[in-house]
Order: sequence, then structure tokens, then C-alpha cells
Amino acid sequence: PNGVAVAIDCLTDKRTRTLAFLKKAFKDAGGQVVTSSEIMHMFTHRARIKVGRLAAEQRDSVTEAAIEAGADDLEEDDDEGGGDADRGASVTLYCSRASLP
Repeated sequence: PNGVAVAIDCLTDKRTRTLAFLKKAFKDAGGQVVTSSEIMHMFTHRARIKVGRLAAEQRDSVTEAAIEAGADDLEEDDDEGGGDADRGASVTLYCSRASLP
């Protein structure tokens, strides 16, 4: 809808049924389903690694190691512990899928 590209990766036992469902959903919303070769140049494949509830000094160590290992981006979420500062925060790392072992 409105010129927005959406890449959907599905795990299914019935490929044709899933494709029919997606086509109907997109058609009802005013969109269309196209082949992956038509839109994949618009996306970057990245891996997301989430490390949960670390103390501040652990987050610093993880952040430093991730940067040295070539992480593209990282986010810290201080709300992960539900407001309890002793439980720590999570760190989400983003990197190239090709850089994973």
C-alpha cells in the first residue's frame, strides 16, 4: 500500500495455500505480491542477536566486543527489566548474516 515494499519470509508446509493467503491479504489492502527479485535490492539482510538483562559493566563488555567483531549497529533497552534496575537491560546487536560463523 502507498508504494511501501514489504519482504515476507514464510515457513509453511503448503506453499500454494500460503501464497494465496498473502495475495488475498495484500489485494484487500490495495497492494500486490511480486517476486522477490523485484524488491530484494531494496533490503539489507542482517542478523539480529539479542542478549538479555546484563549489568552495566557486562553491557559495556558486550558492546565493545560486538564493535570489535564488526557489528553494524546495536541498541540498549533499559526497559527490559520492567523498571527493576538490578535486573539490568538487554542489548540487541545487528550484523551482516555473512559475518556469522
